[in-house]
Amino acid sequence: MTKLINPLSGESSIVPELAPKRGRPAKNAPVYDDDNNLIITSEERETINEIVEDIRHTEKKVEALMVSAAQNYFNLGEILERASKKATCSMTAAKYEAKTGIPARMVSTAFKIYKEFADNPEGLNGLTMREIAMRIGEKKESDEGETSPVQYNLPEGQLEYSNEFDFGLPTLSGIELTNYRLHADTKSGNFFLLSKKDKLPIPVGGLTVDQPHNETMKAAYNELLDQTQCALERYYALIEQGGNE
Repeated sequence: MTKLINPLSGESSIVPELAPKRGRPAKNAPVYDDDNNLIITSEERETINEIVEDIRHTEKKVEALMVSAAQNYFNLGEILERASKKATCSMTAAKYEAKTGIPARMVSTAFKIYKEFADNPEGLNGLTMREIAMRIGEKKESDEGETSPVQYNLPEGQLEYSNEFDFGLPTLSGIELTNYRLHADTKSGNFFLLSKKDKLPIPVGGLTVDQPHNETMKAAYNELLDQTQCALERYYALIEQGGNE
């Protein structure tokens, strides 16, 4: 409500606060329900306005931080990609972790974002917060080691995998494979073969080692998995080339 004073009589009167143009309610006007019951007071509206303004300010800061994080992942991936090309041996994410201390998951994410936007760096600026979060968000611990729809912690052969998705991913070793993909499950140490002609993952090997508990052993264990997967990829590349004929 607004108090108006008559300049001639000096008397005051209370008139309802007018809403601004375009039908919007006044910023601090109380809120009534359809039965004209007061449900939000003017004081509560002021508090609400402060909260909403703070949310908007926070969202802008979070958005700027997310965009900055995506750009940093891209820059990291660019440097690591150059380093990998200089190396005479395969530089896996686990190996980078062991040599630099950068978490293997961060290395993998950096490579993924760099390769996706290498030909169009400006595309990073067009991503929404949700799209950025999907690319850089940490997976739950229960999902570690899974890089495809195959859920390796379930009994083998229960779930199908997606040819369109899985065979669109590059191999870990960089070797070109048309009909096969290999995946390592970090929890069990088992390796699975994905074949275009089959609908279910096929177990092809496993490591019978104790699960590591400290960071040094984890890095060594992950490197062992990576090296074994790369060896399996090279083996199945020979099969594709007719090496078993």
